[in-house]
Amino acid sequence: KAHIIEEENGKRYLQSYTPKVAVYDPATEKISVFQTHSATTLRHIKEFIYQITGEVLTKGELETKYM
Repeated sequence: KAHIIEEENGKRYLQSYTPKVAVYDPATEKISVFQTHSATTLRHIKEFIYQITGEVLTKGELETKYM
C-alpha cells in the first residue's frame, strides 16, 4: 500500500497506493507533502515523517508545517 521510492540523488518519495504523496530531500533536509487524500494515506505520511524526524504530528500540524 505504501512504498518508498529512492532516487539516485537521494530524494525519497512516499507512494501511497498509486500517487506520490510526499518527498524528503536530504540535500535540503526538507519534507514536502503533496496530498493527504484518505485516513490511510494520512497515516502513511505521518509514519514517513516520524521515521525521518521523530515528530508525532496531528493532521493540522502536518498540513501547516509540510504542505
